[in-house]
Amino acid sequence: MKRNFTKYIGLAFFVAGVCILIFALSTGQIFFILFGGIWTAVGFYKFSRIRKLQTKNFAWYKNKYPGAISEQGKVSCYACSNRSVRIRNLFQGTFTREHLCGECGATLFYSEEG
Repeated sequence: MKRNFTKYIGLAFFVAGVCILIFALSTGQIFFILFGGIWTAVGFYKFSRIRKLQTKNFAWYKNKYPGAISEQGKVSCYACSNRSVRIRNLFQGTFTREHLCGECGATLFYSEEG
């Protein structure tokens, strides 16, 4: 739920940035062209990042790398086959945890906090 809110904030920044950019281009005001461009870029970045974090979840990992999941449901790294999986919080308003290999550091998948 929190992640969706952040995604919609990013979408709102993108839409507002595009509107400011269109207005600024029609009036030729350089400050608002830069301002609109920055808002558009930030909004697109936030929206696409949250979308990536939502799609690359455990189900995605299980489908993409079926050999990396044991019959007991234990996860191993797709790159080095190590079973040491570390978890870290990503912060920055994403409310997401990153699961990564403890040996080679490859990102395996993302999950929602708490």
